Amino acid sequence: MKDIVAARSNVLALEECMKQLDGYDEEGKEICRIRHYHAPGLYGREMWMPADCLITGKIHKTEHICILSKGKVTVSDGGTVKTYEAPMTIISKIGAKRAIYAHEESIWTNFHATPLDDPEEIEKEIIAETFEEVDALLEHQELKRII
Repeated sequence: MKDIVAARSNVLALEECMKQLDGYDEEGKEICRIRHYHAPGLYGREMWMPADCLITGKIHKTEHICILSKGKVTVSDGGTVKTYEAPMTIISKIGAKRAIYAHEESIWTNFHATPLDDPEEIEKEIIAETFEEVDALLEHQELKRII
């Protein structure tokens, strides 16, 4: 648990440093291009990143699939750092908040199970504002398993 707390603190500290830089784009919409895809019960959020781009993601409340379909990225996630080259598929765990560095032009897509089709509503459903919110969610899920 100590490692997870340190990893969370590190990614939040990185994000705070990035916010101080000229041209920081909190939503990533100016630097990265976002495309939304919908199929019945499934939402895909595709992000195009230019080479030499460093971003931090949001805190996810759901386990979901991520696909790197183009490029090469180094990802810091929960205390581990890994370099991925496309094509690559990973399972993202609940509570994930990543720092991603794109070595080259890259495309990363997250797929979420949801009946919703409005990206703003989907984000409310799948994104946590804080790690404490995720911890409370996980604690609630654990209690439901016990009962």
